[in-house]
Amino acid sequence: MKTKGLSSLLLISIATSAQAAIIASTSFEIPTGYDDDYRDPDLTDHVLANAANPESNPGAEDSSFGTVAFTASGGEIGFSTRFVPNDVTGTDGLSDADEIGVSTQADDNGGFTDGVQGFKMEDVDGTLITTFDTVDLTGFSASYLSLDIWVNSTGWELENSGALMGDALKITAAFEDLSVATLVDTTGEDPDDVWGTPGAPVEGEWTQLTADLSGHTSVTLAVEFSSNAGSEEIYLDNIVFSDTAPIPEPTSALLSLIGSVFLIRRRR
Repeated sequence: MKTKGLSSLLLISIATSAQAAIIASTSFEIPTGYDDDYRDPDLTDHVLANAANPESNPGAEDSSFGTVAFTASGGEIGFSTRFVPNDVTGTDGLSDADEIGVSTQADDNGGFTDGVQGFKMEDVDGTLITTFDTVDLTGFSASYLSLDIWVNSTGWELENSGALMGDALKITAAFEDLSVATLVDTTGEDPDDVWGTPGAPVEGEWTQLTADLSGHTSVTLAVEFSSNAGSEEIYLDNIVFSDTAPIPEPTSALLSLIGSVFLIRRRR
């Protein structure tokens, strides 16, 4: 009896989610994705430009590939990315080749949640701010945001040696009336103390973050990330603005439980 209830609940959740009207979305499938390094010698506060530059000479190690900006197309909303230096930037920033932008790399995140591409940030040596196109919510009595995020399981820190700025993740939804909904914000805290708490990402697995946008006429999503090591990385995927409250995605533990239940039924 319990087995039937659990499996039925999962099927009902999937069916209900499929009925939602999509206001705007992106799974980063339309922009060009790379599994390569992006280089930018500019250490000042500036908006990043897309790059698809092979080495100037064999062995020069000055190639740069990355889609960090996109104009809305094919049903996916656009975005732009800005680099902001901080006290760990030094002479590095993005000049030392970092994997950022639309990514096809799925070997460390277990695969993307929708399609074969996502958006990656890592080893910024500063702060990256990716801002998505403003979404018009006019005419919708209810509206919601959901996004999938993967954060690597590694040694995150509040401060680096010498009390320099540490790692931070902040995801916000800004409204037309200047109010802001915060999906997650580790600023001023050790991210290791935040990961896995209610409403926050879980290290090493995809986590769905949500926000209720109802009552507003427009919203702008922004993702702000600071880190200074190659293992300190995040991926984004399946960003959806809809008129229906998102159904929480099953966690790895729940999927394992469902699999175990089905296996028990089969053995019986």
